[in-house]
Amino acid sequence: MEAIHVFELILRNAIDRELRTWNQSMAGTPDWLLRPHPYLLRALNQTELSKAATRARWIAAEHGRPVGHDDVLAQMSLGAWRYILPSKANKSKQKLWTVAIKNAFPAWPGDWSAESVVSRVANVHGLRNRVAHLEPLHGYDLRRVRRDMRSVCHAIGPDAARFFVQIERLLPVIESNPASHR
Repeated sequence: MEAIHVFELILRNAIDRELRTWNQSMAGTPDWLLRPHPYLLRALNQTELSKAATRARWIAAEHGRPVGHDDVLAQMSLGAWRYILPSKANKSKQKLWTVAIKNAFPAWPGDWSAESVVSRVANVHGLRNRVAHLEPLHGYDLRRVRRDMRSVCHAIGPDAARFFVQIERLLPVIESNPASHR
């Protein structure tokens, strides 16, 4: 979970940065989670946003202060970031990718493909769900998911990739597992 958390933090911050810029230009405020442009609402999971805002309000109230954008941001799940990425079934997500979110991945190597990012983030999200629900991981290709995490972090930028590699401790766990040497 540690590697997944670090990955999620890097991904979240990169996407948030771009959506703040986009929402500022479209709605006059960078607080896209508190006052999103109506177009953004078509791409967001409304249930996820509502739950995150409710949790954020509760935490902010406990500390005696108003809720801020960063409070809601901190309550968004990895699934929120996975499902804000483009989807062939949702034209709003595709458009949002084109005008804002793809800018979160300026160092993407080779041919640019939204599907490349989506599939890698989906693989990490799948592992996160397995780990969170205490499902068995034997036979699960942890090396591939770790590569996916590194690839996405590299696409965000060399500093993000370096931070991920320095912080996460998944590789030693993978290499210490005799089943991973088959």
